[in-house]
Amino acid sequence: ERAPPLGTVVVGKIYKGGVPVKVEKPSEFALKLVYFFGQGDDAVNDVAEIADDGSFKIVGQGAGLPPDKYKIGVEIKSDFSAPNQFKDRYSQERTPIVRTINDSGKQDLGIIDLDDFKAM
Repeated sequence: ERAPPLGTVVVGKIYKGGVPVKVEKPSEFALKLVYFFGQGDDAVNDVAEIADDGSFKIVGQGAGLPPDKYKIGVEIKSDFSAPNQFKDRYSQERTPIVRTINDSGKQDLGIIDLDDFKAM
């Protein structure tokens, strides 16, 4: 049995309208999550919290994500039982945001501004 290959730690920022994405009606249970949905045969999915400055870090199973093309989803909720404030615009099925992750060990996707993407 082989150890899983080392992947790439992915960092970036999620913005909307040129500023870090925000919860419209924040509570102490607010959620700001970014999802990575792998598209290859051995696809891996992962999720990370979005910090107040919009930044996120995906570390996979501790070693990063395997190289692949990933759809990027975003979920913002005022609390865990509230609806996603973007509805399903950035769901796994509908998100227009796609990035290719390489095998460099660390990859910075920079700022991903949701306003730059037309809803599918």
